[in-house]
Amino acid sequence: MKKITHTSIENLDSSIKDESRLAAVRDTGLLDTAYEEAFDALTREASKELGVPVALLTLVDEYRDFVKSHVGLPEAYDKSQEITDSPTFCQLTVAQAEPLAINDTRDVAMLQLLPSVARMGVRAHLGIPLIVDGQAIGNCCVLDFQPRKWTEDDIAKLTALAGRRGRSGF
Repeated sequence: MKKITHTSIENLDSSIKDESRLAAVRDTGLLDTAYEEAFDALTREASKELGVPVALLTLVDEYRDFVKSHVGLPEAYDKSQEITDSPTFCQLTVAQAEPLAINDTRDVAMLQLLPSVARMGVRAHLGIPLIVDGQAIGNCCVLDFQPRKWTEDDIAKLTALAGRRGRSGF
């Protein structure tokens, strides 16, 4: 797992806008589609298995994080399937194409700039990139409003759940 650095946030835009990655995202056919029970079951299970209030499954294109499924988002964020504020944890996970575990967002000064930290009060994040044809197209992640010490077991559980998305259509 890589550490978040100032450089990783500065270079985020070029990673997110990579044409091969964007083609893989579009090829899923899932952008701008409705919520589906198969994906909703996955986010419910992630929330339950990891004991967190929020779980999301997102696809990241050049303009937004498209929320294909979620459980537990505060009402103010529950009205749209798009997250257009940037940068996001989803984008960071996609850009590094490996798991991203943040135990306490207060420990990394630059994370205070993320809208989900500043506006929603996210304190802990664990994200697993969704890889299709070698490209990180999105992520399966869980959030908490309290600091957490993510374990290798937590990472393994979420990785296994994220891997099941193949049965759901991509």
